[in-house]
Amino acid sequence: MSTTSRQGVDYTRFAPIALLAAAAGIAAWWALIYGDGAAAPLLVDPGAIVRWGLPVAMLVVRIASGITLGALLLAAFALPSTHRAYDSSMTLAGWSAAVWTVSSVVAGLLTFSAVYLEPVTLDDRYGNLLSIFFAQTEIGRAWLWSTVCAGAATIASIAARNYAPVFFTGVLAVAALWPLAELGHTAGTASHNQAVTSAYLHYVFVGFWIGGLAAFAWIYRHIRHNKDVLARTLERFSTIALVSVIVVGISGVMNAWIRVGSLDNLLTPYGVLLLVKTAVLAVLIGWGAVYRLRIIGSIPASSDTSFSTLWKLVVTELTVMGVAIGVAVALARTETPVEEVPPSELSAPTPAEYLTGQPLPPPFSVGRVFTEWEVDLLWSLVAGFAIFFYVAGVVRLARRGDSWPVLKTVSWVAAMAILWFTTSSGLYVYGNVLFSIHMVEHMILSMGIPLLMVLATPVTLAAR
Repeated sequence: MSTTSRQGVDYTRFAPIALLAAAAGIAAWWALIYGDGAAAPLLVDPGAIVRWGLPVAMLVVRIASGITLGALLLAAFALPSTHRAYDSSMTLAGWSAAVWTVSSVVAGLLTFSAVYLEPVTLDDRYGNLLSIFFAQTEIGRAWLWSTVCAGAATIASIAARNYAPVFFTGVLAVAALWPLAELGHTAGTASHNQAVTSAYLHYVFVGFWIGGLAAFAWIYRHIRHNKDVLARTLERFSTIALVSVIVVGISGVMNAWIRVGSLDNLLTPYGVLLLVKTAVLAVLIGWGAVYRLRIIGSIPASSDTSFSTLWKLVVTELTVMGVAIGVAVALARTETPVEEVPPSELSAPTPAEYLTGQPLPPPFSVGRVFTEWEVDLLWSLVAGFAIFFYVAGVVRLARRGDSWPVLKTVSWVAAMAILWFTTSSGLYVYGNVLFSIHMVEHMILSMGIPLLMVLATPVTLAAR
């Protein structure tokens, strides 16, 4: 399984990432042609270099950022800091973050060329326009901040080796993806908040999932002969992948519905590409089930033949993941079947609509607190996962014969249920337009929920 040069460098570790990139490139090329994502505009054409170069740069950004997130997450939560695989994972994070930074610069410059339609020159006029773009426009500032954060993550990945700095480096890398969620289709949709949040969560957890598997393939040569470390690493990555699948699936459905609108629109080029991406996701979920139900438990009794099968499975899965990334990049360049209307372009907006960016809800009543909903995806996932992992901890204690007070569990579940209700129900809807309801919402979030969380003692549960 190992191919080395005369200097002893193992090149098999590059094969999975190379196949991931190749599959992504081929899939993006096909999807761009099918969906006319790189077609020349009817009015002004920025040129083939910009039309094709920008998706390519975005593809590299998506792959490199994902590998950075995955390598950092694997190092922080799945690998012992004294093991050689830990340093190898951090090395991968540093190199991928550097590629992310460079590709982000290229993508920002190509975006400028697409917006301003200016040929590259060395005169003052071009420099002035470039500075205006990155300093005074929303798109330019988004690319600037994303690039700066990616560059900072590069430096931190190279320097950090202890768990705490690695964790904060991961937070920095996650923050670098937020400006990218503001770009593309999400920036111009009438459901701006939901679209941006779902796109951001989609980017982050796709990175954890795909990047985590790429990092696992990268360090595999260091842990394949240590069955304990291999089983523990694969089990923890499996948990990361499971959480990622749930978030990616839910955020993907929300994104799709905002942009597709109806089942009939699934027959449009955008809808067909969306169906292709969904089919690939279903295949990847099946692969994840194989990991969790068959492979992890059989590692202690596995032979070298089984390890070879695991390696082939990982490489094949990464190749399929590359198809998903390529189609996703092309989707971002494909015209959506639902017309996207920015909130600022609402017909004859009232002053309140102009300030809030959305239509006003019906007149307030107590009953409408329970009937008017605007589900916040982020807090819904936080509440759901918080309940799941707390209950999982209680179940684990019970299986080993320890007890846990029922009232503490009830307190935690109640806190998370109230958190979800407060951030998604009529309290949130009317809290945006009525100061009195906003203060009620504020008091619940700052005083009521924390009190229930303290009574549930989650830190004690985690320690036990």
